[in-house]
Amino acid sequence: MKAIDIQCQASTSWGSLIPPEMIAQLEKYLGKKLDTNKSDEEMARLLRDANVKAMIPLPTIFSSDIGQIRETNDRAAQFQKDHSDVVLGIWASISPNLRYKGLKELERCIKELGFIGYYMMNMDWNPNFNDITFYNYYDLCCDAGVPVRLKIGHLAAGAGTPGGGGHHLERERPIPHIDDVAADFPNLTIISAGCPWPWHEEMISILLHKGNVYAENQGTAPKYIPSEIKKEMNGRLQNKFMFASNFPLFSHDSLFSQWETEGFKQETLEKMYYKNAQRIFDLEL
Repeated sequence: MKAIDIQCQASTSWGSLIPPEMIAQLEKYLGKKLDTNKSDEEMARLLRDANVKAMIPLPTIFSSDIGQIRETNDRAAQFQKDHSDVVLGIWASISPNLRYKGLKELERCIKELGFIGYYMMNMDWNPNFNDITFYNYYDLCCDAGVPVRLKIGHLAAGAGTPGGGGHHLERERPIPHIDDVAADFPNLTIISAGCPWPWHEEMISILLHKGNVYAENQGTAPKYIPSEIKKEMNGRLQNKFMFASNFPLFSHDSLFSQWETEGFKQETLEKMYYKNAQRIFDLEL
């Protein structure tokens, strides 16, 4: 096993995080075509070829049709069961706007389907992460002993378009949105999802101050990650960072080759690739 990838999109018709209307904008921004219509078998084979074990985040379905949401969650659970050699778990992604119905579905995902935790993007579709609307979801994750991942930092979604697609970047800021949650839920394992630029110094402060907060840099090529983050990854925060590709935006081989030319100690790379995730998620592989 080369790495544990804690953010690897399924890139299947049922599992892609990328809404169809956003694909053209992202392809232009990234300068590459995105294949989001793979079969389950094709997706699993890509992971085996890359020597990666993955955690798969689900798209947030903004619908009051709880049956549709349950169907997607059941589909993902079957995918994990069928390919458990390379799929370590599924991240539930249920909008808190669904209130009690969403909370009960998250409980089902964790207790019955065995999902690994809760992942949420903001992108102006949800309240801020420190809004009380989220707090019952965090309470549930605390009681169940599963982590949450909260998306922060600069957005590729809407980038380069007039008005940035209407997205407000301030809502992706670590302080106060993640810091408040970490302080209010000291027994909750929180993982910041994405490179925190342009607020990377705020994120460093949180990681140093809050023992229950960890990080990854999905969605950003290693060469663009701020030097301050790389220094901390190679030093006092080497036990805090995990590997996340955000495939298909980046291929695993491309990311590995890039990370290994950035001057990191081998010990640091091994911790980021898999050792930290093994410890934080208490995995026996």
